[in-house]
Amino acid sequence: MPKITRMTSESLTIIHIKTTLSINEAAIYADRKANQDPRNKCSEIQFLKQKFDNHFLEADKNFMRGDK
Repeated sequence: MPKITRMTSESLTIIHIKTTLSINEAAIYADRKANQDPRNKCSEIQFLKQKFDNHFLEADKNFMRGDK
């Protein structure tokens, strides 16, 4: 029988980010998370979510692109 482990809210957040962002963005998040101050955790997640949501905006409204 497989061992059932208890999931924390932090591990669920990481799973959610890894499933909703591209592989590269998830890897960047995981890399930064290792050395990150816990007080900055929420702002880091919000930034990645904003970046992911912004990816689907129309080109003239996409502020993440270099050409404005």
